[in-house]
Amino acid sequence: MKDKGIFLKIIPESSSGVKSFYFSSLKLKFFKFILIFFGVLLTAILIFSFWMVGNFARMKMLEYEANKVKIQEKKITELEKKLQKFILFAQKVEKLLTVPEEKEINVEKLNLVYSDTFAIRGNSEKNIFIFELPVKGIISNFYSVLHPGVDIAAASGTPIRAPCDGLVVQKGMDENYGLYIWIKHEGGIKTFYAHLKEIDVRKGEWVKKGEIIGKVGSSGKSTGPHLHFEIWKEGFPLNPLNFTSYPYFALKYKSKY
Repeated sequence: MKDKGIFLKIIPESSSGVKSFYFSSLKLKFFKFILIFFGVLLTAILIFSFWMVGNFARMKMLEYEANKVKIQEKKITELEKKLQKFILFAQKVEKLLTVPEEKEINVEKLNLVYSDTFAIRGNSEKNIFIFELPVKGIISNFYSVLHPGVDIAAASGTPIRAPCDGLVVQKGMDENYGLYIWIKHEGGIKTFYAHLKEIDVRKGEWVKKGEIIGKVGSSGKSTGPHLHFEIWKEGFPLNPLNFTSYPYFALKYKSKY
């Protein structure tokens, strides 16, 4: 049987040079296959493109939601830190106000401690406790009810010096305060140093004013290198800035060391 095909003739306007083309049924089937193949391929590409665009949009949406969650987590973390500080301070106050042998708090003693900040601040005949801040840096956080001390921001490794003579009564590591030191001074005064990078004194060691006792760090729960410094008198926290010879405005910038 003769193969049935298609003749294609092209007749130019000049009516000369007629061109004829013959397409057999096999060629027609091949062209049909090619056309179907590219049609399916193009459809698949379009479907895949739409799928990719949809996934990209969903990915961007998830990224946006993830960033919102991170911001909320950061805010929650900051609130948890503030709450933790408040709890620690409340525990200290509760411990200090617990009087086993008395049913009532000695209000007169409490007033005496806080009256005029310190009765011993005066001349050399009254056991002066006026000192330079223990580290050179910027005061980044001041004394308050929820923050019973001052934070002095400084580069990691900056030397911390004893503000006056005293005995190292305790040192160690705390989950919140990191590496810390307690020094006992005359007049029932204690000083506290926290978030240290390293401790350069031993428990029971007597230190002189200006002697290096440690290095500034960011141990424990800390947002960056700084020294957390507290002063306690007879079991009560006091504002360290009330015991420096520097004018108040100068404290915002640096200490002598």
